[in-house]
This record gives sequence, C-alpha cells and structure tokens, in this order.
Amino acid sequence: MPMRSDLLPIGRRVRRARTAFTLIELLVVIAIIAILIGLLLPAVQKVREAAARMSCQNNIKQLALATHNYHDANQVFPYASAYCADPGLAGCMSTTSGPMQGTNYTIYHALLAYVEQGNIYSLVSPAGYGGGPFDRTVKTFICPSDPSHQNGKCSTPYGGANAWAGTSYGANFLAFGNGATGSPDYYNKMTSFSDGTSNTMMFSEVFITCGNSGDLSILNGSLWADANGGWRPFVCAGPYKSGVANWESCLKFQSNPRWMNNCDSGRSQSAHTGGVNVALADGSVRFVNSSITDITWANVADPRDGNPLGSDW
Repeated sequence: MPMRSDLLPIGRRVRRARTAFTLIELLVVIAIIAILIGLLLPAVQKVREAAARMSCQNNIKQLALATHNYHDANQVFPYASAYCADPGLAGCMSTTSGPMQGTNYTIYHALLAYVEQGNIYSLVSPAGYGGGPFDRTVKTFICPSDPSHQNGKCSTPYGGANAWAGTSYGANFLAFGNGATGSPDYYNKMTSFSDGTSNTMMFSEVFITCGNSGDLSILNGSLWADANGGWRPFVCAGPYKSGVANWESCLKFQSNPRWMNNCDSGRSQSAHTGGVNVALADGSVRFVNSSITDITWANVADPRDGNPLGSDW
C-alpha cells in the first residue's frame, strides 16, 4: 500500500500543484489589464477619429469632383436649390433658365448621377415632393463623425424631418446661389469665382440635425433633398437659410458643438476636434483650423469679394 504523503518525513513530502490564483494575484492581474486598457483606449479613439476624418475628406472630395464633372457637362454649376419642395405650391419651382429649370431640386439632386447614385437619380422627378426619393440615404453625403443622425436620416421629428435623409456637407450658397439677391436658383460658372478657385469654398461640413434648444422635437437640420427654408443643405446663406433678417452671410464654423444644445444651423459645424473639412473650387480638400479668424473664413466663403486672405489661411 502506498504511504500517505502527510506521513512522510518533511523532506520527502510530495508538493501538490496549485490549481488557482490567489486573490492578491488576481487583483494585480486585473489592475494591470485596467492600466493597459486605459493606455490603449485613447490611442484607439485617435485612430478611429483619424479614419473617420479621412472618410469625411474623401466624401467631400467626391462632391467637389462631382460639381466639376457637372460643370463640364453643362457649362454651369448646379444651382443651390429651388424655392421650396412642394411641386403643388405656386412659386416653388425654379424659373431661372438653365439645366434645372422647372424643378424643385437642390444641388444634391443634380450631383446624384456624378457620385455613382444613378439608381436614385432615376427616381427623381419634379412631380414628387422634394424631387421624390427624399428618404434615400447616400453614403457619400454622410460624414462618419457626424453624431446627429439616425442611420443617415435627420433625428428630429419636427416637420416630419426624421423621414428625410440628410447630408453632413453644406454647399456654399455664395458659390452656388446669388448672395446679392438671395436667389437660390442661380447658375454660377468657373469664371464666376473672380477671387480664384483655390481661395473659394464649395462645401463644408454640417450636422444633419442641429439646434440649441435641447429639445429633440424642435430642431432643424440639413436634408439633401429639401429646398424648404431652414432645411436647405447649404451654408453661408444668411437669412435665406435661417430666416432671420440681417443675419450675417457666413459666420465662422463651430468645432465639435453639441448638436442638440449649442448648434447654430446657420453655420457650418464639424464633429472633429480643432477644425472643419472644406472642399475648394479647385477640387482640393483642406482641414481648416479653428484658429482661423472670422474675417478670413468669410473671405474664403465669398468668391467675388476681392479681399485677400489672411496669413491664417
């Protein structure tokens, strides 16, 4: 019969294998893991934001190239928008002679076919409210960093906006409309930008849903198919976007505002820390730092003011 190990002399006792961590060892391991996660999380978030920012830049670049391709095909840029979205309402349709005359579209209807969205463009008709397929989301129109939408649609139920697809990029009204008269259905050409294409903003980032009330039920936004005031997908429109008399034409953008609490729908907005992505009329894309002055931003937005840009550009 084998001898029990506890009866063996001390020097000959068999050591039993340990089958678990002690409590102290377990706590040490958990603490080390927590420290590592704490160190890695900011790095992961930075990588994620860098990827999202790059995607935003790629999208806005596609919009700039699409407008150039449209210009090549039509010898004019598309207009900013019609006067309103309802085809049955007198005065809604564009009356200006040009390729979009007689429509209730925005600039984004015209660009659909140039951003590989021919399937949606085939559904567009001036007989439809907002041109028809206003509920169709377009990936190119949405910045991954934009926190204000629900699967590409506006978050607020105000005016039924949550049934509409949005865009995270606002077209510059001063480049695609008539800033002097407020006419949104005005056709500009490449030669219209007397300040130079590299000094003129075409598109900048915006939030799909935006407001400062903190009440989700009464916010505004940027809807790619909506020509109605307050929802129009453009920036630098002064009172023609906000409806407020004597509103300055292009107030400086907001960097990372809270979209329900301190978001100004009359401005550009960016979810990125420290600046905003813009597409220029020469087709290039630039990340504009938040340190830019109000006057330099306003000068970049206006393609005809003749003002030199500051050193902060």
